[in-house]
Amino acid sequence: MPNILKTIGKQVEQAQLILANTQDQEVKNKMAQYNVGPEKPAEGQKLLDTVVTIINQTNDVHMERKNAVKCFDKAALEAKRYFWNHAAIAKYVMDPVMLADLNLKGRLKVSFTGWFEEANNFYNAVLRPDSEKAAAIMASVGITREILHQGKQMLDDLIPLYAEKAYRKDKSKDATEFKIFALKQLTKWNRHFIFFAKRAFKDNPKQLTRFGYIPATVQKHKPAPPPTIQAVTDGAVTDGAVPTYIPPERNPMSFIWLTDDTLSETLLTWGKGDRQGTSKRI
Repeated sequence: MPNILKTIGKQVEQAQLILANTQDQEVKNKMAQYNVGPEKPAEGQKLLDTVVTIINQTNDVHMERKNAVKCFDKAALEAKRYFWNHAAIAKYVMDPVMLADLNLKGRLKVSFTGWFEEANNFYNAVLRPDSEKAAAIMASVGITREILHQGKQMLDDLIPLYAEKAYRKDKSKDATEFKIFALKQLTKWNRHFIFFAKRAFKDNPKQLTRFGYIPATVQKHKPAPPPTIQAVTDGAVTDGAVPTYIPPERNPMSFIWLTDDTLSETLLTWGKGDRQGTSKRI
């Protein structure tokens, strides 16, 4: 899937180029031959304004979502640390039976739904009127009822923050889908205009670059030819030259070796039939 930001920027830029050049009288005359009148640029301007407006609104929605997520994550982290501190102290000073009554069996969960449920069950259990013994043990190590109530309140405050986060997430998703829909409409308009512009300027396709479209005749360049390797024939090797390839004439198994000490060449020609080779000094 292409990058949506790059796609939006490209289509908006092309629409702006098209609309800017449709004011030219030559373009008007050429396009009028294909029944593309002034209503077509007006339609494109309306679509462009809609896309730009939606982009700005979507950016605001994304920022609101980002702030909601940041606010929730900060509050959730503080509440989790607060609960984990109380749970660690309770596991240290209470016996297993009492811990089971406070729903603190096993390791603490890491996921939000997991530790939130554990924390809610813990505070509800330790603050019950019939849990005076557990509350007294916690108070003996400095965790009073007021502190426990504060932990429960932090959990309660997370509920509206979580709801706000979910709402902003859904709203951001809807805004993105609407932006993509509007972008598709603008892209369709751009392609429709270029479709007729290709026919209007078929005698001079370079004019299409004014509309942000690069025709094939402009964008295709002939690749540079690969460097040629000159063949060495009849032993025409100058001093210091190292031949890399000799095109075979009759037999494809023909090579040249160069000895570094004498700078001489030996042509090895493989024989036919039994494929026994003979070397010949040049």
